[in-house]
Order: sequence, then C-alpha cells, then structure tokens
Amino acid sequence: MGLRPLKLAGLSQEAVGQLLQSLSHREPPQQLVRFMFAETQGNPFLVEELYRHLVEEGKVFEEAGALRADVSVAEIGVPDTVRLVLERRLERLGEEARTVLTAAAALGPSFRFELLQALQDQTTPDDLLIAIEQAQRLGVLVPSVGGQEASFAFAHDLMRQTLLASMSVPRRQLLHVRAAEALEQGHTATESQQAVTIA
Repeated sequence: MGLRPLKLAGLSQEAVGQLLQSLSHREPPQQLVRFMFAETQGNPFLVEELYRHLVEEGKVFEEAGALRADVSVAEIGVPDTVRLVLERRLERLGEEARTVLTAAAALGPSFRFELLQALQDQTTPDDLLIAIEQAQRLGVLVPSVGGQEASFAFAHDLMRQTLLASMSVPRRQLLHVRAAEALEQGHTATESQQAVTIA
C-alpha cells in the first residue's frame, strides 16, 4: 500500500488569534491577528516564531502592556528560525527561478509581469513564466487581482523579505534602483509613487 503525502491546512484567522492569546495571555488586537495570519498563512510554527521574535525585539507590547496592533515585517525583519525554513523552501526553486523571484521582491509585495520582464530583460519571457509557475506551485506567489495585465503577489511578505535579505547590500541597492527605473518607465501614478518608495 503506497503512502500519500498529506497537505495540512493552516490555522484559520480565528485560531491564529486564539494562539496569540495563549502565547501572550492578552486579548490580541484584530489588526495584529490579521497581520500574523496574512504573514504566516496560518502556519502555527511561523505564528509562534514570529510572535517570539516580536517579543525579543521589544515590538509586541505597548508601554501600557497591551499588544501593539501596528507591526510590519519590514520593521521587525524575519526571525532566523523562520528564515531558515523559508530558505529551505526557496532552495527547491532552483537558481534561475530564485534569481527571478529576487528581482520580483525588489518590485514590492506585488508586481506586473511586464515590469518584471523589464527588470529581467536578459531572461526570456518563457523562462520568466516557468519561474513564476514554479513559485506558484510552491505557494510563494499568488495571482494578484488587478487590471487587464498579468500581475502576481508574494503569498506573504516574510518570503519577500527573506529573498531581499539573501542579497548583499550593494546588490540590493542596485536592484532597487533598476526596479525604480522599470517602474518609472511604466509611469502610472501609483507606480510612480511606488518607484519613489523603492528608490
């Protein structure tokens, strides 16, 4: 009799709130619950590690002792334990797909295919699509609801921050400059603002 892999679903948003309450012994603000749920996709290990990291960094409690509601991954960084788990997952992509995703990470949490193409002009459109499809199969990227153009988003910002952290600072800066230039050439009002933010 063959064994079939069992794909476990993550916790619901409500269950993430219960886990946070159990860890902190306080009622968590809904904004914090939504943040943790979005960043971890309900993975209990990631919820717990992210919470512990927030505590260690002194970012989780307000002066009055209540849980903070306004937290971002960019502010706190990715905990080492989480980064190692996500790195293992990214290793399954292969070098070329990872290079494509790293460029996509510089564009922001979501990006249009044509902007990625402008940033990765040495990669053929077919190879870009193969990398994106592979990332979607692994749950790294999801289709983004937008206009007519094909656009994608990182399933959670932890993955994007892990990709950005794997680069040297000069390389990351160069990629951000190139991403800002690619966004400028796309020149919609929203993207122009995004280009300023990236730069």
